[in-house]
Amino acid sequence: MIELIISASQRLCGERILTAERRDAEENAEEIQVHGLSEVYMTTIRNWEESRAMWVRVLEKQTHQNLDSWNQLIRKTAITTEDDLRAWLTESGVTGYARTLLVMERFGYPDFLTATPDELISRQYEARPDLRAIYDAVINAAKECGEIIIQARKTYVSLVAPRRTFARIRPARKQVDLGLRAWIIISPHSFAALITAS
Repeated sequence: MIELIISASQRLCGERILTAERRDAEENAEEIQVHGLSEVYMTTIRNWEESRAMWVRVLEKQTHQNLDSWNQLIRKTAITTEDDLRAWLTESGVTGYARTLLVMERFGYPDFLTATPDELISRQYEARPDLRAIYDAVINAAKECGEIIIQARKTYVSLVAPRRTFARIRPARKQVDLGLRAWIIISPHSFAALITAS
């Protein structure tokens, strides 16, 4: 089945450039009729497990050893603190995401890394349920911009187009802060929907 996908980066002054790609239909795809054509916007919700998988790939690329090998090696050391492990890993040439991964493997993952995206978002609006409707409106408006990935974090949610983050949504005390990356050109209708939602 061929579906037409529009990404936010392909919009210019309200004109749409359609690209046909072969994709399997997903449960969360939304169909919108535009000029008699059927467009399917794919919305994906990404969790931290995908980030962890990326960190594992970085570790293997950086060190040419897999995660299990590093975990075994770390268990054989007498290291008992996170700072000592970070220092030892740095001396061993392991830095960045790979080092963070190994520290968490040894001393445990924080709650926000093991929570589902829905749990993270619910926690953000737990103390301010009246703001959840604003968040939902922004998400619904953003879906009209094209293919997006929703990345839930501990204190905010990022909206990612196929190439980069274009918005951040963060609940504040009595408002929802919406940060937009200005370089993305979207149709006037979609921009108006985002502004109205916020």
